[in-house]
Amino acid sequence: MQEFYCLKNLKTGLYFAGFSKETRNKPLWVNTLNEAVTYKELEALHLQRRLENLYLPSQKIVIEEIA
Repeated sequence: MQEFYCLKNLKTGLYFAGFSKETRNKPLWVNTLNEAVTYKELEALHLQRRLENLYLPSQKIVIEEIA
């Protein structure tokens, strides 16, 4: 069984929805889990590190498992 994960910003409570096509490397955030993009574990960990480089130390990015 394949497990999927999403990324969440704990400070804002928003979920990661990918990167903008208009502005390079600009993360897009959405309000609901239904709109968030899901990833396999290794890809989610990679993106978590990438987003933490942009937002730490002021904002914490965590991985949430999708049930």
